[in-house]
Amino acid sequence: MNPDDPSYDPVKTMNVAPFDIRELFLSEPRDNVFALAREKTVREVIAPAFERAVPGAKFSGVECHTHTCVIDLDASSDFARFAAQQLPWAEIVVASEGTNGNLQLLTVSSPGGWSEADGALPHSIATFEAQVIAEREAWVRERGPE
Repeated sequence: MNPDDPSYDPVKTMNVAPFDIRELFLSEPRDNVFALAREKTVREVIAPAFERAVPGAKFSGVECHTHTCVIDLDASSDFARFAAQQLPWAEIVVASEGTNGNLQLLTVSSPGGWSEADGALPHSIATFEAQVIAEREAWVRERGPE
């Protein structure tokens, strides 16, 4: 699996032979075209929507490479972990505990998949936010506040 190969698609590869997303992220070189656009979108669109939808969550950083990103959130509740995996911007989102107990999201996108320029993201984020707020209300009714 070589990120320089034109047929490189980590999502398809993972569907055939699952592997550690963190290892994939570390093995990928940084593609500034993908990384800069995706990091900006995370900071300006996705992180604020997540913070509004998940009480107490705070975005703390993002780093992207070729088709993968690591997003750090200061959010440790079970609901935050659940909501993080609902984000509509990557084909694969895995939530794990970061080095300081924070919530770390590892995401993988296919080449030519979702694009900042395709216009679908604002609708997807608005839908995500509304769904997560409704799910949070149901969560609190069923389990009580965290």
